[in-house]
Amino acid sequence: MNRDALPAFFEAHQIDGLISLATAEQAAQASGLTLYDVEDMALASGFLPKRYQRNRTLFSIADQLTLHRSRVALVGCGGLGGHSAEMLARCGVGCFTCIDPDSFAEHNLNRQRFCTISSLGRPKAEVIAEELADINPATQVDAHVEAFRFDCASDLLGGARIVLDGLDSFDVRSELASACGALSVPFIHGAIGGWYGQFGTQSADSDVLAQWLNSACGKVGLESELGNPSFTPPFIAALQAAAAVKILLSKDDVFWGKLFFCDLRRMSFDAGSLG
Repeated sequence: MNRDALPAFFEAHQIDGLISLATAEQAAQASGLTLYDVEDMALASGFLPKRYQRNRTLFSIADQLTLHRSRVALVGCGGLGGHSAEMLARCGVGCFTCIDPDSFAEHNLNRQRFCTISSLGRPKAEVIAEELADINPATQVDAHVEAFRFDCASDLLGGARIVLDGLDSFDVRSELASACGALSVPFIHGAIGGWYGQFGTQSADSDVLAQWLNSACGKVGLESELGNPSFTPPFIAALQAAAAVKILLSKDDVFWGKLFFCDLRRMSFDAGSLG
């Protein structure tokens, strides 16, 4: 089957405009294309992969195609990064760059999404790549088992439409935010410690978060003092993922240049401007 025959194949096999995974896999096998390319063609032809059926009232097919063609860079693949990656893959983001030098350790089991008994000792970035393929086999993941460095920013973050912060060091966060400003890529910050979390956004043409994070360089993250329970990482990661989707879809209600603070013990939420 050649590429030109795929729209007719989708039309013959769709049910209520939906293409099942089995149908997409059949098309990939017959055409020699990747599942990513097959689902790209399905969306471009107006057919929705069935896994996104419950997205229908939230995103148009054009939106879903935009997400599919977008690349998100996750710098840090532990608590925040793992949960963000899962949420974005389930939404339909098609391409990821995952950057983390570490491997899963036993003390990660209490909070990190992809840390399991079977993944202990394995590189976090590689485990996420495998797990995302199991959640959404149409995704493409570039795993980098290395630490982020400013001097390698253009190579590591190249092609990303947005960068998510899953780090645990203010020094490296500052470098990452500065790199995003230099590369004109939106940056979404997240941090957690105990019952507390914070979240902020930096637009492609700004460095407000970079300046704020730079003022905190040398400080130790609160997680070393307060610990990290299971519920703060997915909470902050959900805010990061929601903001990422809005930015990727060019929504006009993104709160740029603001920091949001949450206290889950008291269920209180505050916001402050960085500009």
